[in-house]
Amino acid sequence: MGMRVLHWYPDFLHGGGVANAVRGFAAAESRQCSHVVIAAATPSQRPMYEPLDGSSEVEVLRWRPSRTLRIAGQCLRLMARGEVAKLGAVRPDIVHVHGEFNLDNLWASRLFRCPIVISPHGACHPVVLAKSRRAAKRIYLAAERLLLRHHISMFHALSPAEAEHLAAVFPNAPSYCAPQGPGVPVTEISPRRDTMQTTAGQKVNFLFVGRLVVFTKGLDILLDAFEIVASRSGRAGMHLMLAGPDWKGGRTWLEHRAAQLGISDRVTLTGPLTGREVAAVLAAADIYVQVSRHDGFPLSVAEALLANKPAVLSSAIGTISYPEIASLPHIKVVPASRREAAMAMMETAGSLPEVRSAALCCQRVVTNFFSWDRIARLHVDQYLQLLHA
Repeated sequence: MGMRVLHWYPDFLHGGGVANAVRGFAAAESRQCSHVVIAAATPSQRPMYEPLDGSSEVEVLRWRPSRTLRIAGQCLRLMARGEVAKLGAVRPDIVHVHGEFNLDNLWASRLFRCPIVISPHGACHPVVLAKSRRAAKRIYLAAERLLLRHHISMFHALSPAEAEHLAAVFPNAPSYCAPQGPGVPVTEISPRRDTMQTTAGQKVNFLFVGRLVVFTKGLDILLDAFEIVASRSGRAGMHLMLAGPDWKGGRTWLEHRAAQLGISDRVTLTGPLTGREVAAVLAAADIYVQVSRHDGFPLSVAEALLANKPAVLSSAIGTISYPEIASLPHIKVVPASRREAAMAMMETAGSLPEVRSAALCCQRVVTNFFSWDRIARLHVDQYLQLLHA
């Protein structure tokens, strides 16, 4: 297909969940389009996880800021004429912008005259809009509407839940829904040899993967729930691993809280992990747990399900708003509540052989749902509609 697509995510080289999604997304699209480029600013800080530089299938076009301004707690990177010309020379048919409330994203509508697709990646969730800098966010959205008025544009929702959030913020804007695939290559996740059996004395390993954002990810709820599970489990040892980088003192808070609950010896905090290391901890885990208070579409949930892991997930995770995921027999969907999460964790641990078997039976459904190639086709179909508009 002769379509040229530019993915605009200035913070791509800083790493993180959105960057990993953009990489997987762009690589899959490159197998269907003639030219796919990721436009990224030269990084000003170390990557959050590990160095990220696209893939052999996708060109990463770096642009160098000439100056960086701080406006209402956000950075706006200015660029020289030469950098503007370099980006304009790509001549994309579609520009796909990732994220919201990033001032650099406003450049896209000034640099390119083609149709624009915007993926907010959960930024229009009601909690996100209300929790901080509300006036600045309203100004940003107003500026975005103004700059897009001469463009054909469309919003991309990661889930049915996010589609509702977008409709509330942009009631007259067209949108479509498509999920995300994994950030860690599925081929790197090898199941444990004992995945089909458990014994009365075997340790059960619970796992969470992600930044240690205590409130958003519900990690305080998870620790309290795990304490209930650990204290009531006389049959087997229980262990909880929290795998991910610190975020605004989250690790220190979690260590202190685990000590208060008397479970420090049963909780491991790994710090930031590479993709291979994430694959390794997923392979070693028995049950994946994430009881977020709000979460758009975490890649870690997709990776856990692709690794055939039984899972306890909160209903506030956008992934769960897909009926085909919520109905999987090896997933327990709970509110962000310590008691209900604890009950689901105990029930899953108590029937591991059965839920593991159920997960394996659903492998084809899960693999197809989270396939980047399938997802890329959904997006390309929407791009074609925009081009024909």
